[in-house]
Amino acid sequence: MVNDQLPNRRSKSLISIYKKSFRQQLRKAASKRTVELQYEALLAGWSPELATSLEVRVGSDGHYKISYPKELESKILDMEYGLPDQPPSPVMRNFFTRIGDK
Repeated sequence: MVNDQLPNRRSKSLISIYKKSFRQQLRKAASKRTVELQYEALLAGWSPELATSLEVRVGSDGHYKISYPKELESKILDMEYGLPDQPPSPVMRNFFTRIGDK
C-alpha cells in the first residue's frame, strides 16, 4: 500500500512545483502589464499621478487585478467612469477587455 501512494506523492510534488512556477510567471507578466496600463492611462489623458499609481497584480484566484492607493480612488474612478461634465476614460475596463481577463 505504501508503494501505491508513492507515485501520488510525486505527482502532488510536481503539481506544486508547476503551480509555483506558474505563479512566478504571472507575477512577472503583471509587472509588464503594469507598465502597459500606466502608459495607456497617460495616453488617455490621465494625470501622471493617477496613471503611475495603477498597478496590475495577480489575485489569489490567479486573475489579474488592478490596485491603486485608497486615497486616489475617487479621482481614479472619476477618470474611469467620467463626470457629468467629463466623458469617461475607461482605461482599466479597456485593459481587461484587451487581455481577456475579468
